[in-house]
Amino acid sequence: FPSHDTGGRIGWAIQAHRDPSILEQRTDALNLLEQILRGKRAKRFASVEEISKDKLLTLVVLHFWMSYWRDLMIVTQRVPLPITNTDRQDTLTALAQNVVAERLQAAILATRDTAQSIRDTNVNVRLALENLTLRYPYL
Repeated sequence: FPSHDTGGRIGWAIQAHRDPSILEQRTDALNLLEQILRGKRAKRFASVEEISKDKLLTLVVLHFWMSYWRDLMIVTQRVPLPITNTDRQDTLTALAQNVVAERLQAAILATRDTAQSIRDTNVNVRLALENLTLRYPYL
């Protein structure tokens, strides 16, 4: 396995081992999130255009984004818990210097609510993702 802690999710670890594309999806999803956080509005909208075409892919991406936000909250608050995305430790530590806990909590809630809306309603996925990116902090 690459340097990625499965966070105690043995089933996920076995599935990722059997299907390396899962790890590629994770890497792509986290790279996309980091790109969004560094981008202005137009860049953020363009970043989510491709994934918004596939509802299932969007939900997978949002799942990985939630793990990233959780890790960032752990690092920011110096909570003695292991992070999931250990290969992102340096980036998470750097980001933790530039974001406050309230913004992280808002990002976590917005991500959760967006995923739930996409999963449970007939929302326009692209508009939901664009709105979500506007609710993320600019770093």
